[in-house]
Parts: sequence; C-alpha cells; structure tokens
Amino acid sequence: MTKSRAELPGWGSGQRRDGQAPSTPRRRMSKKLGLVILGVLVIAALPYLSQALFSPWALSLTGRPTLPGYWHGEMSFGRGDTRPVVMHLRATTCSRCSDDIEGEATVCVAGRSIDYRLSGEAADRNAGRFTLDSWPYPDTRAPGTHLGHLEATWAGGDEISITATLHVTNPDGSWSSNKQPAEPSRFRLHRDTETNFRTAC
Repeated sequence: MTKSRAELPGWGSGQRRDGQAPSTPRRRMSKKLGLVILGVLVIAALPYLSQALFSPWALSLTGRPTLPGYWHGEMSFGRGDTRPVVMHLRATTCSRCSDDIEGEATVCVAGRSIDYRLSGEAADRNAGRFTLDSWPYPDTRAPGTHLGHLEATWAGGDEISITATLHVTNPDGSWSSNKQPAEPSRFRLHRDTETNFRTAC
C-alpha cells in the first residue's frame, strides 16, 4: 500500500528522514558568526605568533627571559667619570622599519639627566648580538660627552654586555675629530624595574 507524505515517519514533525534535526537559519547564522570570530582571532594573533617564532628574543611562549624591558648599570665616560645609566628596550612595532629594537636611555650626571633615543638591529633570531645607535633627546646637539654606537651581547638572561663609542659635542654644538675619545666604554647592564628607570636620577 502506498503511503502519502503526511503518513511517512517524521514528515511534518520538523525532523529529517535520517533522524537528525534540520539546520535552522539561526543555527547556520551562529555557525557563520563563530567562524568569523575565529578568523578575526587568528588574524589578530598572527603578528604575535610570527614574533615568537622568528624573534623569540622579543616574545617568548615558553616563559624564558626576553630582551625588552628595563635595564640599569654604570659606565665610564672618562677617567674618574663613572655615571649611572638606565635603558628601556622594546621590540619595534613598525613592520616596514629596518630596525628591530627601539627604546630610551637616561644617563645621570652632576645632579641632572641626559635622555637618549635608541634604535638598532638584532644580529640573529635570539639577539645574541645586537647593535644600538643613540642620540640625545630632545636636543641632538647638546654639548658634552654622549653615548654613540653600542655593540651588545646577550646570552638570554638578566645581563647585557655593551661596548659603546662615545662622542664629544662642543659647546657651540659642533663636532671636532681631535676631541673624540680614543677608547670605547665597556660596561654591563642588569635587569631592572620601571620604577627604578623612572627615578634613576
């Protein structure tokens, strides 16, 4: 005997013939929304995942120490002239920039402070060696003995070894080759806190 559609099991009851509930518009919309949210999260996470993979010195997924942060030490600016120095290092956020590292430094001298801007490059993915160029800020022609080019080594811990060239700016803002220090300054930095960085001088 032939049954009508109305007599077939599940017909008109909101169920498919295979026993599964049909996909409703609301359920399909929720699924699409979930995929969109997942896609946005993946896109947002890509820069961080890329940094952790190619520049683990800047972002670690394993909890190991990273180079960005606050550092302090003392360096010689000449015979009998040792000055406290603090630095704040960061990974460069500009994707089109050639520099990997940026930051600020402050040198304490005679009851005042001299501020510097820093920028440089990591020589390898672990920043075992990196370089920094520095310039006084906001007055790039401020007279005195200043930080110059810095060559640094870092073993991935809480200490940085630095060899820094110094340059002397004359009172009128000019530069004379015969007045420049012959020897670089070698010193070490140790990991510090933001509070000490702000109150160093």
